Amino acid sequence: MKGCVCVVCILLLGSSVDGREHWGPPPLCPPPKADCCPKPCPPKPCKPAPKCEPCTPKCEPQPNCCKKSQCETPCPQRCQDLSPAFNQCAAINIDCGWNVWMDTSFIYFEAMEDNLELAIRANGDPSTILTHGPSDGSVVGIDYSYEPGFKVGIGLTTRYDCWDVFAEYTWFRSTVTQSATAPSPGVLLPMAGNPFVSASHGFNALDSRWHTSLDVIDGRMGRWHYVGKKLTFHPYFGVRAAWIDQDWDTTYTNTILDPHSVLVANQATHSWGVGPEVGIDTQWQFCYGLRLYGNAEVDVLFTRYTTLKTLDTNASVERAFDVTQHGANTLRAHLDLEMGLGWGTYLRCHKWYLDLSAGYGFQIFFDQNMFREYQVTTGFSSFYGGNLYIHGLTVTAKLEF
Repeated sequence: MKGCVCVVCILLLGSSVDGREHWGPPPLCPPPKADCCPKPCPPKPCKPAPKCEPCTPKCEPQPNCCKKSQCETPCPQRCQDLSPAFNQCAAINIDCGWNVWMDTSFIYFEAMEDNLELAIRANGDPSTILTHGPSDGSVVGIDYSYEPGFKVGIGLTTRYDCWDVFAEYTWFRSTVTQSATAPSPGVLLPMAGNPFVSASHGFNALDSRWHTSLDVIDGRMGRWHYVGKKLTFHPYFGVRAAWIDQDWDTTYTNTILDPHSVLVANQATHSWGVGPEVGIDTQWQFCYGLRLYGNAEVDVLFTRYTTLKTLDTNASVERAFDVTQHGANTLRAHLDLEMGLGWGTYLRCHKWYLDLSAGYGFQIFFDQNMFREYQVTTGFSSFYGGNLYIHGLTVTAKLEF
């Protein structure tokens, strides 16, 4: 008996069939020999869609297959009305280079600001004007002028879908002086300073100085691409930081009228801001490397006025007014538009690229005038309000390698 059992075990171990297949009920489909699953069912013909590849049919999976993935073909592709596409890169292509560029710009801007009137140039008898007010006169404002400045920048065109990164620093200073004298007969009525300090006196001369300093750092990311055969766009976004300081000093003197007096009105605003910016650069390409360009940019900055100062003195009547405010927070918007002409060419068999451009731009720093205006009473005041405007010429030289 033991010999029979041993013979049966040897036969089972020597065979290529797993003994576990004999446990339980028999399978519904026979075990495969070459492939895991039987061949798929024949595909059903389907009508191909117009302008599309013939549809790939999908067969029903065989029951009780050990691998479902071998029992069906991939899903059929649907017809698309529009073919996938992208805007062709329009960046400068340097052979065997880093695609790094550096540029420098000479700027010649004029800075202007709302509500910087200096005095009323009133005609008539001074005593009558000081008692009853002016009946005839004109307003003395500031005659603005152009001042030089500069920009420097550095950029890189990456290999990631032709995106580029760029950083730029702008430096600009403007100092404007203004002088005026009273008419004869007549008097100058100050429009800056506290009326309590001026003591309702008239003046026969004034000298004013308005100084503005602007420092801006921009960090941007964008992509040059073709919109047509000759039109290219460069949308971008980034971060801007700006420092704007203003000092407005006016001295009114009276050396003719009685009593003699000197009023010195000094005001200052110092601020910094940071926030997001978005913009787009456009170029219309002509022949021989010439182009017409137009750029637009807008940003909104969280702005902190670190100093809002008013200092008025009148030694003749021994009066002074000194008020300083620190830490006023607000939001300020900025708009920049520029148009011009440019020319560019490759050098040394596409190893260098030189670009020259010149354009005229307009900028608006909204609600930047934060000088205080004091009324008849010593405690009541309000902000002058008004925008800071900067416009002028920008000449740029760029080298990419």
